Parts: sequence; structure tokens; C-alpha cells
Amino acid sequence: MMNRQLRRASGKTDKKQEREQQKRKEARAVARQAARQARSNRVPGPPTARSPGRYAGWLALASAVIMSLQAVAPQLERTTLTSIVDALFFVIFGYFFSLFLLRRTVPRAILVTVGIGTLLGASIELAKYLQVATTDPIRVLIAVPGLLIGAWIAKALYLQAQK
Repeated sequence: MMNRQLRRASGKTDKKQEREQQKRKEARAVARQAARQARSNRVPGPPTARSPGRYAGWLALASAVIMSLQAVAPQLERTTLTSIVDALFFVIFGYFFSLFLLRRTVPRAILVTVGIGTLLGASIELAKYLQVATTDPIRVLIAVPGLLIGAWIAKALYLQAQK
């Protein structure tokens, strides 16, 4: 008799535990679904500490200064490799400057980056032309696509960080 009562009591507690476990499982599923819904409806807001580009403005300024110094410093030998390295600074500038603008939610950040970078490149080439009366065609041809590539990479990174 005692054995039957113990089995019945233990069966009731087992069923009760199963029901509670099922309720917890359903509550977790509802919470998970709500979290997914909230993530998909999130609108990018103002920059947070987690947002990339905290020091992007300073790094864009530093890359612009380095590009300007490279333009005014005389080079003994101009090779294709040095032209490509000089043009890669435009990728770096495009990346950091567009990240700086995206962090501040400037509309058309990529267009502004390409415009400012093109003006910077034109002023650098003008300074070089006035100094030695020659321009670097490889650098000129790679500069604008480099700006675009840097800006697109920055935008992809910024949007990925917002998710």
C-alpha cells in the first residue's frame, strides 16, 4: 500500500515538473522570437561606444597630412610600386573619413568622402606639378577608385556593427 502511494506521489511531481519545464521552454521560445523581431526592426541610432570609428576623424586627418607631406617631399626615384603605395593612402583616407562621417550620421557620406578626397588629390597633384612640373598618372588613376573602395568598406563595417 505504501509503495503505491509513493509511486502515485512521485508520478504527480514528475508530471508537475514536466508541465513547468514545458512552460519555461515556451516562455524562452516567445522571448527568443521577440528578441529576433526587435533586432530586425532596429533602426541605426546615434553612435555608441561599440560603434566603429571612434578615432576615425583623427586618423583621416593624419592620412591627409601624410599624403600632403609625401607630395612636397622630393623623391629621387619614382617607380610603379611607390605610385601604388601613394595611391593606397587614398584607400586609407576614404575608409577613415567615411567612417568618421557615418558615425556622425552625415547624409551621403560616401559622396562627401569622394568629393573631399578628389579635392585633396587634385590639390596634391597641383602642388607636385608646380614643384617639379610632372604628375603621376598611376596615382591619379588609382586614387578615385581607392577612395570608393575605402568608403564602401567603411560603410559595410559600420552597417555590420549596427546589427
